[in-house]
Amino acid sequence: MTPSAATAMDNFYEYANAVVQMQLPEYFYTMWVAGRMVPANKVHPDDRIPGTVPDCRPVNIGYAERRLITRAYFDDDLKDTFIDILGPVQNGCIPGGLSITALGAQIALNAKPEFGIIKGDIKNGYNEVKRESVLKAMRASGKLGHTLAFMYALMKPTAYIGLGAGTRMTTAPFKCSEGQHQGAIESSWLFSLAVNDAFQRHNARLAEHGGAMMAIMDDNYTIGNQAIIFDSMKLLKEDLE
Repeated sequence: MTPSAATAMDNFYEYANAVVQMQLPEYFYTMWVAGRMVPANKVHPDDRIPGTVPDCRPVNIGYAERRLITRAYFDDDLKDTFIDILGPVQNGCIPGGLSITALGAQIALNAKPEFGIIKGDIKNGYNEVKRESVLKAMRASGKLGHTLAFMYALMKPTAYIGLGAGTRMTTAPFKCSEGQHQGAIESSWLFSLAVNDAFQRHNARLAEHGGAMMAIMDDNYTIGNQAIIFDSMKLLKEDLE
């Protein structure tokens, strides 16, 4: 590495530390969380059944530098803290979580063929989760106080939203004041934390009868005694509202 490159890296490290330690003006964070919204089709047009409506949803793409710095911020220690809080229900934040959930459901039903399984989804959960509920969950955890100020800085601004890309980008007629940015490093952790208490209560009800809940972020699976899983799902829905 050349001396000038080394100096640039040192300057960037200093800048990144200033960002996460809340040493920059408030307007900086308003700029930093701006994004552009693009439509994302979950099914390729060639694979869509003719005559069906495309399953298209908005995805907010944030600043690349933000992803770089927040990825470093969420180091192994911080991720382990979140995993400790979210376990054993939330598998979306752990390596191999999708396989663990799929195989776990299959093994559970093989062992207990009389059990039922319900697949749930918190519709538009990322976009609608209340930021206040995220901050309350962080405080209530008792383990995330050192991250609270930086996460608050990312959620406080009413963020600019652009539409399109490049020279064709235009300003959206609205701004982002609630929810989490899909694709942002911190979003999955914070969303999972906001719904964690409701998920854990649901899991505890199922566990009393040998069942369990598993989740991949907002997608979730309820496995248990068919006599109680539907009533518990109703309670989960009420808990999340």
